[in-house]
Amino acid sequence: MCLIGGFTVLLVTGIVLISIEAFNRQINFSSNGFSIFIGLYEPLKQIFTIDVALMTIYFILFQIENIRLSTERTERILNNEVKNKTLEMSKFFYVEIQGLLRDLLPMIEHRSTYLLHQNWNMIDFTDESILEQNPKWESEYEILQDTVKPFITNLFNNLEYLSSNILIGNVDKDLAFKLLGRPYCAIIGSFYPFISRLRNRDEKQGENLYESIVDLFSEWDKKK
Repeated sequence: MCLIGGFTVLLVTGIVLISIEAFNRQINFSSNGFSIFIGLYEPLKQIFTIDVALMTIYFILFQIENIRLSTERTERILNNEVKNKTLEMSKFFYVEIQGLLRDLLPMIEHRSTYLLHQNWNMIDFTDESILEQNPKWESEYEILQDTVKPFITNLFNNLEYLSSNILIGNVDKDLAFKLLGRPYCAIIGSFYPFISRLRNRDEKQGENLYESIVDLFSEWDKKK
């Protein structure tokens, strides 16, 4: 910027001095006199060219710097939004979902201590895997499904909402895993047969129910 200012001052000074010289010479403005007058400014041509070139370069660099600063501001805003969304989802998990669990678990335990205390090989989320691993579970669930199913469905719908937000990139996945990974996987592990049962019933109707839950659990279960 100082260099441009120097050349500009030099250019303006040259114009003033040459104008004074032209006045002192009392140049008339016939065709010949006009040519002599213009010729006095010839030494400034190179300075003017350099000045214009420097101003052009400065303008380009100024625009590049503005773009860089604007990009950094945008990235900071987006990072803050992602962080805030992550914290929002963490709060949702620990307040809303844990609240649903506090209501649901005693309801299930009161009717059957068997359903939540089984070890499962969670190779897939299908009805077939439940029947292969523990046929008795199905008959136990049939006894109380009409009572608990609405509450279980509500829990899974909230877990699906949380899982989809994490998977599509609305939150910082690494931070979300640190905050939620272990308790999330513990919940899915406990309710594995319930999820499998509901998914199987809907797959027969051509739906992929709770797909985000399954995908996020598969990803996080390897990391915990």
